[in-house]
Amino acid sequence: MMTSFQLAQSLVVLMVVLGAIVAARPLILRWGNMRTGASASPFRIRGNLQLDRARRLMLIDCEGQSVLLVVGGHNDVIMPWPEKGASS
Repeated sequence: MMTSFQLAQSLVVLMVVLGAIVAARPLILRWGNMRTGASASPFRIRGNLQLDRARRLMLIDCEGQSVLLVVGGHNDVIMPWPEKGASS
C-alpha cells in the first residue's frame, strides 16, 4: 500500500517527466526538420545528373526561379531555366 508521501512523490516525478517531454518537443521537431532537409533555405535541389566523373548537371529552385547548374571540372556554368511560353 502506498503512503500519501509516496503518492505525492510519484505525482511530482510524473509531472517532471511530462514537463521535460513538452519542453523538448520544439527541439525534437527542429532536429526532425534538419534530418529531412526541410529548412527555411530558399534553395531546393529538384534533380541532378552525373554527366561524367567530374561534372554534374543540377536543376535548382531559388525563390521561384529555376536554374541549371553544370558543376565540376575546370569551371561551373549557370543557365537560366526558360520561362513558360518563352520561345527559343
